[in-house]
Amino acid sequence: MTESQQGLVVVQNSIPVPHLYNVLVELKLASTVTLDAVQRAFGSLIQVQPSLRMAFRELQAILLPPLADENLPLQSIVAQDCFESAVSLELELLAKTEFLLDQGPLLRATHVIASDGQRSSLLLVIHHSIFDGASIAPLIRDFNAALTGDLDIPVLRSKRETALKRELGAQFRTANETSVEADARIIGERLREVPATVVFPRPGRPSLSSFSGRRRRIELSNELNTGITSTLTRLGITPFVFFSGIFAATLGRHTDATVATFGIPLNARRTLAAHDLCGFFVNTLPLIVEVPWEVGFDDYVRSTISVEIDQLKRSVAVPFTRVVRFGAPDRESNRNPLFSTMLAMQDSTVIADGAPVQSVLEHGTGTAKFDLWLGITPTPEGWLLELEHDTTFLPQEIANGVIDSILQALNAVVSDPSVPLANLFTDSSPEDSVGDDGYWCEPVSDNLYTWLKNASLLNKNRVAIEESGSTLTYGDLYQHVDNAAVGLYERNVRCGDVVGLTTVTLIDTIIAMLAILKLRGVFLPLDLSLPADRLSYMVDKAHCRIAVGVGAPGIEAYELGKSHDLVNISVENYKQEDGVYVMFTSGSTGKPKGVLMHNAPLVNLTGWQLDALQIDEHSRFLQYAPLGFDVSFQEIVPTLIAGGTVVSRGGIDRRDFINIARHVSQGDLTHVYLPVAALRPFVQAAKDTDMPALKYLCVSGEQLIVDEVIRAFFVRHPGLQLLNLYGPTETHAVT
Repeated sequence: MTESQQGLVVVQNSIPVPHLYNVLVELKLASTVTLDAVQRAFGSLIQVQPSLRMAFRELQAILLPPLADENLPLQSIVAQDCFESAVSLELELLAKTEFLLDQGPLLRATHVIASDGQRSSLLLVIHHSIFDGASIAPLIRDFNAALTGDLDIPVLRSKRETALKRELGAQFRTANETSVEADARIIGERLREVPATVVFPRPGRPSLSSFSGRRRRIELSNELNTGITSTLTRLGITPFVFFSGIFAATLGRHTDATVATFGIPLNARRTLAAHDLCGFFVNTLPLIVEVPWEVGFDDYVRSTISVEIDQLKRSVAVPFTRVVRFGAPDRESNRNPLFSTMLAMQDSTVIADGAPVQSVLEHGTGTAKFDLWLGITPTPEGWLLELEHDTTFLPQEIANGVIDSILQALNAVVSDPSVPLANLFTDSSPEDSVGDDGYWCEPVSDNLYTWLKNASLLNKNRVAIEESGSTLTYGDLYQHVDNAAVGLYERNVRCGDVVGLTTVTLIDTIIAMLAILKLRGVFLPLDLSLPADRLSYMVDKAHCRIAVGVGAPGIEAYELGKSHDLVNISVENYKQEDGVYVMFTSGSTGKPKGVLMHNAPLVNLTGWQLDALQIDEHSRFLQYAPLGFDVSFQEIVPTLIAGGTVVSRGGIDRRDFINIARHVSQGDLTHVYLPVAALRPFVQAAKDTDMPALKYLCVSGEQLIVDEVIRAFFVRHPGLQLLNLYGPTETHAVT
């Protein structure tokens, strides 16, 4: 066995999907080919192709003797109804064949014949350990020769078995050369220096695959096929170089990276006679290329792609397992440890006119060995492109996007081979990119405090805050705000100063927030349940020296409730550049990051939310989020600007969804904003609760999955809208 074969056999014995490494091939036969002829030719094929008689025991290969006719792994089926349906069914069954590698032969075949005898196909499933992409051509040549009686079986059997032994000897000698080890080290070390190429990266991306896959053919027009052929001639490059450039740029687009890494299988046959052999004589190595978006495609494929491929071909003798050893990859996934995408140039399927085998087609098996695999095959009709994707990692919509990108790039290059890589793809226009969804309420001011103050003057007698049976009108609220602002001003709080929030009640919290904003200060929510060292870190990073409420370790505390003489506080003009709050990220990737949010984006967000969520003076918004999450801003500030009422949880635990649902119902709340993780528990708790006032249920924080339980809840509440919002601290964007 070659080292690559050994590696494949080891993997085969460790994966939970026994048919993952099956190769599925369909040979469409001429109507003149008889059932008996197929059986004789199939038996002859197994005799003259020794790899098709291989089995593997204890990492050693065994060559089995030719099989008697009655033991051939071949069955024949007559399609009584639809021929295409019969072929599809048999392909599906063959694809799931579970080979025992120690018991050959490692192939199965089904001959499907139309009931009128005018059509037939030979379907083959062969294990990858004895059959690589370069094996299809010799298989078809021998099968055609066997069908026409031109195969000298005794001579070829001896000749091919000798050729196989010589090829294996050459493989072993080459693998033991010191240059192979050195090349493997260079490739492995380079892999460690570049980021992994991950299509559709996202938080919570699964690490383990079920290996389920889907393969799709990408149809190219006659015009595009002609254009590709012309472009290859014009640029003087091989199809492999051309399509590698297209694939690298596509990966760069869909991974947001400037370096693309993908596997390429290289034909590693060392002897001339081996090119007439079926077998597994490939080494799959990583092609690592930069994606310089400003460079023209013609220069890119000549100066980067072609050079890197030539360099890799000089290392064709390096087995994949050696690169794994030096690359020291992350082993947490059950996927390929070196690369998750692959480009495979398949052998030509062009067959001579009049041959018994009229066409050949390789099918997918419903599995995926890579996140993304692109196959390129020259056919009589032009280029056949096939995309196979792992459905665990890449939903169909993402695969469709990759296909669109490939087609866009091909059309762009055919039109102008010198097109910069950045212009290969058609993105949304700048107008669309900065467009909006039509929701908008014109802000009264370009800063929040002025807008809030104006709203209070229009709603003096309306209830601004409701908490545990107590209410506070807008008029009373701003009396408290003015008083607190004087107290903070006396403690030298000025424009840009960061003031901590350690208040206990919602009423005190909102008073403190508005008082700080009145002074053009910045508020910093401080959760006193956090570890002391984290609080100290946040206070130090934010340069916070004072907190409103019970206080925090190491800084001054200012308690609300003390009366002050309402003096005229000198505050310069409010500006949209003024800060509003500082929030710290979770710190899941290291130290928490402090983010200062300014008036401009928050005024914009508020203007959108007032219209999109129809917030007005009749709105009653539940204040559910902890103050350390910027969702709390969206609960409080837009509601107060609209003259609505911010409603406290009233001491109910955030995880007590039964009482939260009852509170929403009995309090006639119109708006609720929850984390995605809380949505399902909430709708389960509220399934028997009538909530006629609730109009909007908003969620954010992670990917929203709407299952049948959630869907049924909203079907039962047709007047209730589910809004999927996203508010990362770093940008506070809404999508």
